Amino acid sequence: MRGAGIKVIGAVKTFGGLRALDGVDVEIRPATISLLVGPNGSGKTTLINVISGVLKPDAGKILLNDRDITGLHPHEIYRAGVLRTWQIPQPFLRMSVLENVLVADGSHPGEGPISFILRRTRWIRYEEESVRRAYEFLRQVRLDHLWDAEASKLSGGQMKLLEIARALMSGAKVLLLDEPAAGVNPALAEEIFANLVRIKEGLGVTILIVEHRLEIAMKYTDWCYAMFGGKVIAEGKPEAVLADTRVIESYLGG
Repeated sequence: MRGAGIKVIGAVKTFGGLRALDGVDVEIRPATISLLVGPNGSGKTTLINVISGVLKPDAGKILLNDRDITGLHPHEIYRAGVLRTWQIPQPFLRMSVLENVLVADGSHPGEGPISFILRRTRWIRYEEESVRRAYEFLRQVRLDHLWDAEASKLSGGQMKLLEIARALMSGAKVLLLDEPAAGVNPALAEEIFANLVRIKEGLGVTILIVEHRLEIAMKYTDWCYAMFGGKVIAEGKPEAVLADTRVIESYLGG
């Protein structure tokens, strides 16, 4: 698995008289962790939704490497390797942790009676390999010791880790994470971000994060974009961006 770059060129999105995105330009380099910050209403979530296909931009382009994915349906962008998570995880609560990861295997050959009879050995090998991969992704997010636990027994933070493991199992090249540390105790929040660094370094996955807990997130990210009023007002290393007077004023004014 390896990451891919995302380039947003002149993205515009309006809702009635509100210009939620006003000519946004963003370039997320492959195999990096980028942080998207700004006060409520600045356009962060709208940008994530436009990249993932939840919303279609009114103008501008979204490129995945050199492929134009502007306006594609969410499932098409998902299949291209771009996956968005939500603030509130939604695992299959009655299924085990491992089963939750296995259902994300989109290349599964199926279990029809004819395929089972004619290709039984191949099918069994695939099942074994699928379980091995799922367990490895659980190990990546430090949930391997809970592989047989019912998902309903996990804490909110552990469910967020499970959601990341499912994304990896789906073959994600780019992860768009909406507040992965929201509602999580500080120790587990640090663990979530440390896991993201390991995923970036070990698997080469590209990660874009919307997060309000800046004191934690900035320690683990390579690049930062600050938004206000539908525009990117600053970009650079997290420490420099968060010290920028325009960014400070946007938070005070928000």
